[in-house]
Amino acid sequence: MARTKKKKPGGVVEDLRARIEGLLEAAREEGRHEALADVRRLFEGTPGKGVPRTTERASKATPKKAKRRNSWAGLSDEQRLVRVNAIRKGKGLPPRESL
Repeated sequence: MARTKKKKPGGVVEDLRARIEGLLEAAREEGRHEALADVRRLFEGTPGKGVPRTTERASKATPKKAKRRNSWAGLSDEQRLVRVNAIRKGKGLPPRESL
């Protein structure tokens, strides 16, 4: 019966490290191929450089939002003056007496 050589403890560790690195490299390469395949699947059937046509993008656009409400619109002159003076105070300017 043939006897196998016993490996030194350091040799076992180096062998294990080499095998793990090989497995990691194979997993990385497989991940790259998988990611590239996913990207290719995304762009199959689209014209040009993978950018959808304008009409296709327009159909997927978000619906129009209501316009932002003007918070100053409903203020009376006195309320507006108070707000303006608060802003001016924050900037270090003297307050106004009227608008």
